[in-house]
Amino acid sequence: DEVLRILEVRKGCGCAKTKLSSKAVGPGEKATLSIVIKANGLSGAFRKTAYMKTNDPKRRFTALIYKGEAVPLARIEPKPSLYVGRLALGEACVKAFDVTLNASDVVFGKPETRCNYPVVLNWEGDGKERRLRIRLTPKERRGKLACLVKIPVVSPKGWVPLQFKLT
Repeated sequence: DEVLRILEVRKGCGCAKTKLSSKAVGPGEKATLSIVIKANGLSGAFRKTAYMKTNDPKRRFTALIYKGEAVPLARIEPKPSLYVGRLALGEACVKAFDVTLNASDVVFGKPETRCNYPVVLNWEGDGKERRLRIRLTPKERRGKLACLVKIPVVSPKGWVPLQFKLT
């Protein structure tokens, strides 16, 4: 009947973060260990193991298995990385991506671009259905196409931006 000291919690992967309610648990008391998968840390079914180190001489280490189904923020069609090929001077190249959100309360920031050719973006739609249209009209040669579009996720917090890449 002594105080159990939780000395360390080792998470199963870098995709998780842990929060322990108390490092000292007296007889009859409880502590809660929360393990949260980071946004965009995993996709699909997962099974991970975390380890807890304590001062209990009979059970110094305890393995904790956690599993679940990680759902991505959005499904993007076609894949968000496209090879466009050689662009013809003066001719518009338009590519569109359909974005289906897995939650209705997502708030996006202003799209950001890094492109070696002039680009016009059209980010439209609301609710769970969105569309990104990227229009490139090269006026002069600037080497191989390298276009990256990032759409920041304002809410829910912790998600990495949606990224679209044209090469």
